[in-house]
Amino acid sequence: MVGSLAGIFQMLPALLNLTQIAFYIVSIVFFGWIAVLGYRSFLPKLKRLGLQIVLGAISMVCGISLSAFFQYNNILYQILWVDKLVGMLVTSIVLLISMRLMTQCIPYGPTLREHIKRLQEKLEKREDRNAKMPENRLRHPATIAGLVIFIGFIAFSLINFRGFPDMKQSIFSSLGISDSEMAKINEAMQQFLNSPFANLSAGCLSSLEEVQGKEGLREVTFEDAAIKSMVEAATGEPVSEMYKMESGGRTLVIAAMSSGKRCFATPTEFCICS
Repeated sequence: MVGSLAGIFQMLPALLNLTQIAFYIVSIVFFGWIAVLGYRSFLPKLKRLGLQIVLGAISMVCGISLSAFFQYNNILYQILWVDKLVGMLVTSIVLLISMRLMTQCIPYGPTLREHIKRLQEKLEKREDRNAKMPENRLRHPATIAGLVIFIGFIAFSLINFRGFPDMKQSIFSSLGISDSEMAKINEAMQQFLNSPFANLSAGCLSSLEEVQGKEGLREVTFEDAAIKSMVEAATGEPVSEMYKMESGGRTLVIAAMSSGKRCFATPTEFCICS
C-alpha cells in the first residue's frame, strides 16, 4: 500500500502536466466559442471553427496576462486558477464586442447563397442591409472602433505577458513547497521505491518506525517457536537467537541468524533482513 502511494506521488508531476494541457485545450474551445459569437457575418463550419480556435488562443494568452489584476488570497482559488479563468472570460467578452463591431459591415456574399434553402430569409435581410452600406467600409466608425479595441487590447495584454504559468509550480508554491524541496521529495521517493522497505507491509513499517531511535529501549532475549519457524521458513537459514523490542503497543522481533544477518519480524509476519 505504501509503495503504491509512493508510486502515485511520483506520477503526480506527469498527471499535473496532462491536467494543464487539458485545461488549455478546454479554455481555447470554450472562450473561443464566446468570442466568435461576435462574428455577425456567415462562415462555413470549418472556417468558423478555425476562427474559434484562433480567438480562443488569443483569449487564453491575454487572459493569463490579465490574471495579475484578479489575484485572490485564497489557496483554493490559486489551485483552481480562478484568476486566470476570470482573465480569460474578460478577454473573450472584449473580443466578442470588438468582433461584433468589426464584422457588422461585412456582406454575406456567395457562400450564404449556397445555403439558400435554409437561410433564404436571413440572406434577403442581409442583402437589403448591404445595399445601404458605404463603399469604403474600412472607414466606417464602427469598423475603426472595433479594430482599435481589438489591436489595442491584444497589444496591452502582450506587453504584460510573462509566459505561460506552470500548474505544478503554482500548486506546490500554494502549498508552501519550493522547487528544491519538491526535487528532494522526488529523490527520497525514488530511493524509497528502490529500497527493500518499499515492499514492506504497513504493520512492519509501523513497528520499525515505533522502535527506531527510541531512547531507553533495549533488546530483550526472546523465545517463540512459531516466530522462529516463520523466520527460518522465510530466510532458509537457522535462527541463532531472538530478541524483541516493545513500544507503543507494538512488538518488533529481531532474529540473529547463523550467517550473521539480522532479520526483523512482527509476532504475525516476517519483515526484512539486513
